Amino acid sequence: MIWPIEDTQSSVQPAIEAMGLYQLLDIAKEGRSVWLDDGDGLAYAAMSWQTPLSLGYLLDVLPPKLAAAVDGDPATIIPSSD
Repeated sequence: MIWPIEDTQSSVQPAIEAMGLYQLLDIAKEGRSVWLDDGDGLAYAAMSWQTPLSLGYLLDVLPPKLAAAVDGDPATIIPSSD
């Protein structure tokens, strides 16, 4: 699952990860959540607006994250967008 968040200072990711229901999901157990954050809010904006220019940006940012999320190894660290 792709979770677009605005910045690394956001408390959204820890709050979601702390939820009991989230912890029961296979995506949490298998480390398949992709937290789409590049520190500038650009990835968040690109995912939200989905314009021709932003889609090009997402094509640069998303593939390595998605590949890491679906490789079948929960120990794989999903790369940051920095």
